[in-house]
Amino acid sequence: MSIPHSIRMAAPCCALMVFVLAPHVAQAQSRMGAAEAAQLYTAAGFQIIGNRPANRCAKPAQPRVSFVDINGDKRAEALFVDADASCYAPSGRYYAVLVKDGANWRPITSGTGTIQALASRTGGWLDMQASDAGCRKQLHFDGHVYADTTDCSGRALTAAAAPSRAGPAAPVAQGARPTAPPSAAAPSVTATAPEVATNLSPAEVAAAFKSAGLKKRGGQWQSDCGDPGTASYSPGRIAQVLDANGDGLPEAVIDEG
Repeated sequence: MSIPHSIRMAAPCCALMVFVLAPHVAQAQSRMGAAEAAQLYTAAGFQIIGNRPANRCAKPAQPRVSFVDINGDKRAEALFVDADASCYAPSGRYYAVLVKDGANWRPITSGTGTIQALASRTGGWLDMQASDAGCRKQLHFDGHVYADTTDCSGRALTAAAAPSRAGPAAPVAQGARPTAPPSAAAPSVTATAPEVATNLSPAEVAAAFKSAGLKKRGGQWQSDCGDPGTASYSPGRIAQVLDANGDGLPEAVIDEG
């Protein structure tokens, strides 16, 4: 990959934020053993059948898995993206975000539709936006999992009305990284990530799209799960370059949909 190490790319698949990581995270991923990988997939909602992952409909699945530090603690969280029109109605898409606590991974948000990282933070964690069937809700980390903070119309929810999207939690190993219960969550202080003045060369732009899994077709960068035949479709583009995780290095956000 020809992208400079100081630039990490964030890109969508079907309008979904997916992160392509710096080498040190990719190396950490490659050291994952079979037992940990199986626990990670199971916690994300993919049972292992015949040594291969299957979705919640017990159909063979090939979810896309990426790793990114979304809370600035220098440890990577896992993002799963899967597509199956018959299993994940109505959008045909599924996502899960997991954090590693000690020896085990546990989900902190999951659902049908798409999930997008925003440029703001709550308690150090990137805020998210979940979309499904025309409904868009914002999610903030509550100290343990991501919870809805708005309804489909964008109106703010009270703390009591905010449902969790984590799904069934995996067991947490003894000595796990501590997480505060919702009642002891950090104050809801939102900071906006600054845009970074970084000019990418044509070679870096092409490398970014390729790293995100997009291919150039007819002069446009497209993923395998886009729908160029629809009137509302827009090809992949670099929407912005910013320091999304506060580490002083720029991330590029690519969207398509």
